Parts: sequence; structure tokens; C-alpha cells
Amino acid sequence: MMGTCDHRRARRTAAFALLICIAVVGASPQTAQPIVSALRDKNYEQALDLARQTLKSQPRNAQILTLEALALRGLGREQDALAAFRKALGVSPDYLAALEGAAQIEYAAGSSEATALLDHLLKLRPADPTAHAMRGVIAWKQHDCVTAAAHFERSEPALSSQPEALREYGVCMVRLKRLEAAERVFRQLVSASPGVASYRHSLAAVQLMAERPQAALDSLGPILQPGSADPEALALASTAYEAKGDTPNAVATLRQAIVLSPKTGKYYLDFAGLSFAHKSYDAGIQVLNAGLTLAPESSELHLARGILYVQTGQTNQADADFAAAERLDPRQPGTVDARVLERLQVNDLSGAAQLVRGQIKAQPANAFLHYLLAEVLNWQGPPVGSAEFQQALSHAAEAVRLQPDLTLARNLLSRLYMDAGQIKPAIEQCRQVLRTSPHDPVALYRLIRALKMSDDPNAAKELPDIVQKFNEARELSRKQETQENRYRLVEGPANDGRDQ
Repeated sequence: MMGTCDHRRARRTAAFALLICIAVVGASPQTAQPIVSALRDKNYEQALDLARQTLKSQPRNAQILTLEALALRGLGREQDALAAFRKALGVSPDYLAALEGAAQIEYAAGSSEATALLDHLLKLRPADPTAHAMRGVIAWKQHDCVTAAAHFERSEPALSSQPEALREYGVCMVRLKRLEAAERVFRQLVSASPGVASYRHSLAAVQLMAERPQAALDSLGPILQPGSADPEALALASTAYEAKGDTPNAVATLRQAIVLSPKTGKYYLDFAGLSFAHKSYDAGIQVLNAGLTLAPESSELHLARGILYVQTGQTNQADADFAAAERLDPRQPGTVDARVLERLQVNDLSGAAQLVRGQIKAQPANAFLHYLLAEVLNWQGPPVGSAEFQQALSHAAEAVRLQPDLTLARNLLSRLYMDAGQIKPAIEQCRQVLRTSPHDPVALYRLIRALKMSDDPNAAKELPDIVQKFNEARELSRKQETQENRYRLVEGPANDGRDQ
């Protein structure tokens, strides 16, 4: 099988030969033919000498200027060749060989000039698959999937030997929700390179998006054999089995994925989702315990375990996990000094608090800094009513005042109010979060706890509805996570055309 470099070299050689053919059409044998013969024999120095001799008497001959450019390309002098192609286009703007030659050089260099050249070329030769392929790749890099897809569709013959461009085409079809077309493209990739597991992963992910679980299992079949299965294939197979109603196989294959890749957090989250869906809460907690042993600072795993603890009635454990999930949330603005994070990582809470206080003096209106100081103070476990506890409460309230939509601060404030026995303010903070984030599991859970502790006679009537919303939020979150994982799998780590 030819390697990537071999394919590129072969395409470049073929394109070069094609340009010579285009350039010689209509040529006067007396002037162009000797130059063309030298080019075909790869005598580039001779071709360049002949072209320049002819240009002395015909300096504005677009064809000879193009042949000069081809000789320069043969010698590896790309920028000189580009200048010669540009000179030919100055004489004859619609000269195809010069347009194509200049477009190829600009495209290979990643220049923005390639776009105009290719658009001009496609007006003159609208069915050119190579030009469409190049134009599609440029649109992909500009995050314009609509334009990229339109060009990729007209370039499929040229894409068959360009797996990366073909993959980009498939990704665009997924982004545009044209799943049938995306499946066809990824099938083509798998057919061309059956040993590349990532292509099979993408194909199966698309088929799962299209709700075709058996097709996904068929696509994964060759990489699900005992002894050769990879964890991503097993995780996808688990999703497919579950979609078919085959929960035992879904559980078994996901367990295999975890064994093969024990540090991959999303597999534990998938298992938690299965456990929640089938009310096997204790089994899910056991698996998440194993995951947290390897990744104790994963906010996602703490949140997932907390949700399962709620279902088993283990409220103290749920409280601890939700608090940990809030503390470990990675969404930290760039205003947080790296020195603060370093101290938090080594559990130097006093040092972290001192640094944050210094930052607050410089930025007193920064809501996140007030939230962070409140969180750090609360990590120290101050007794309710102590000066440190009251400071934590005060800074959390200030963070909410400065930035009412800062969910982290409101969730912390509700926790502090509950610790202080101030149930009504805790309930109000939870409701404020749910107005803007109706599926926030922490706010829903804390509202459930607060309503149970409330002396309001209407609280008991509201509880069943909030509990139902909590469970619905978990199911919705699980489905969103699954779909996002499939999109990420299709997009792939090499993607440089990701939407901003």
C-alpha cells in the first residue's frame, strides 16, 4: 500500500503532467514543442533555457510564460514559478494552465490567494474535481461547512485518494445533519482503509446518530474480535447493544472498555448512565468508586456518583460529592492567578486564600474572585457561625450581587445557607439557578433537600415534581453527553476546521 507521502508525490506528478498537456494545447510546434519535450523528459534546465530564449522575442506569450513556470517548478523553485504563472495571467487572465499552476502553489502554501484563483478556475471549468477538492478543503479550514460540502460533493472522484479531505467531507455532512451522506462517505473511507480503526469508529458513531445500532455493530465487527478489540470500539458497541435493548451485552462490553482503558473518564460516565437508566445504582457507584480512585479530582465523576447516591438515599455521600464537583469544576476564568491554582492543588488553603484576597484588592468587582475566596474558606471546614464561615457567606453573596448569573456562586451560597440552617434563602438561591439553568442537577438536588427541611406546608406538595425534574435532568444530560461524545469521535483529534 502506498504511504501518504507516496500518494502526494503521485498526485503531484500526475498534476504536473496534466498541466504540461493543458499548456501545449494549441501550441505552435516551432515555439512550444521543444520546451514541452524537454519538460516531459524532465530536462528542466534545458526547458527553462528554451523558454527564456523564446520569451526574448515573445515576452507576452502566456503559453511560453506558463512553460517557463513549469520548468521552474520542476527545479523546485516554487516562488519563481508562481511569479511566472502570475505574469502569464497578467497577459491572459483566463489561461487555464497558468490558473491551475498558480492555484496549486498557493494552495500548497496555505495562502489565502488560492481561493480567488480556484474560484476563477471553477468559473471557466466548473466540473474540475481537483479544483473543487482544494476549494472544499479551504472552506473547511475557514469553518464554512456549507461551502466545503458543496465543493466536496462535486469532487468525489478526486477525493478517493485523499483520505483526510474525505474525512473532512464526512464531518461536514454530520455537522449539516446529513447523516445518510455522512455514512456513505465514511463507508468509502473504511473500504479504502479497512485497517484504520478510527474510520470504523466514525462510521459506527454516524450510524448510531441515525439510530441504526445493528449497522453500527456490523461496522465494528472486525475490531470487536477477542484479543483485538479496542476500548473505543467496545464503548460504541455498548451503546449499540443498549439501543437494541440488549443490556447484558451493553454492560459486558463497557466493562471490557474500562478494563482496557481504566483512565478514560467517559467510560465510567457511560456506565453510570446505564446504571441510572436501569436503576442499578449500587453497581454504578462501585464502578465510579474505581474511576475516582484513578481520577480523584474529576468533577464529572463526583457529580455522577452524587446523582446515584441520591437515588439510594445516601444523602451525606451525595452532599460530599456535589460539593466536590462544585469545587473541582474546571471552568475557571483567566483572571485566576496560576499561583492560586498551584496552592489549591497542594492543599495550601491558607496560602491560596491570602493570594485571592490580594487579587480582590486589585479587582474588587471581580465576581469570580469573590466566589473563589468563599470556596477556599469553606474548604477549610469552618464551624457554622465562625468568622471564617461568615466571611465565606459574605463573599459568596458578593459574587452573586456582582454577577447574578454566576451559577457556581449561587450553588455555593445555597449550600452555605443550608449549613447555617437558613432554609428559605437556600431555596431562593436554588430557584434563581433553575430560572436560567432548569436542568442543573446540583440546584435541583439541593432544592429537594431544602424543601424537605422547610416548614412551609406547600413544600411537601412541590417535592414530587422537583424529584421528577431531577431524574429527567439526569436522563437529558446522559443523552446530551452521549450525542456530544459521538460528535467528538467523528470530528477526531486531527480536526483543524472546528467551528468556533
